[in-house]
Amino acid sequence: MTARNDEIPVRLDGLQLDERPRLQSVIWIVQRMVWVLCLMAVILALAGGTGQGGRLAVQTVQGATGTFDAPRVTRRFASDLIALRFASETPAHTLTLPADFLTWFEVETITP
Repeated sequence: MTARNDEIPVRLDGLQLDERPRLQSVIWIVQRMVWVLCLMAVILALAGGTGQGGRLAVQTVQGATGTFDAPRVTRRFASDLIALRFASETPAHTLTLPADFLTWFEVETITP
């Protein structure tokens, strides 16, 4: 086994380190991009984009038969409120839910 005789170059500031400046700058760029992504995730959470609270938490869909308010993000085993307001006032209304809806969600209560 031979000993390494390569001399490590001295930087302008006097440090004698075996470093790769290009790799270090790539690592710094990746770190800054991850910090920006983390900051955007926190801002999105504070705005309500990940659950209850905030402006992005609830979506409203308005159609000819009425208005539908539902959360944008639902959590497993958590209760959410879905509000449906019909546009016309009649003695009886009919709401049909597709089978796919009932495989993923459970209706606990219905309030007139």
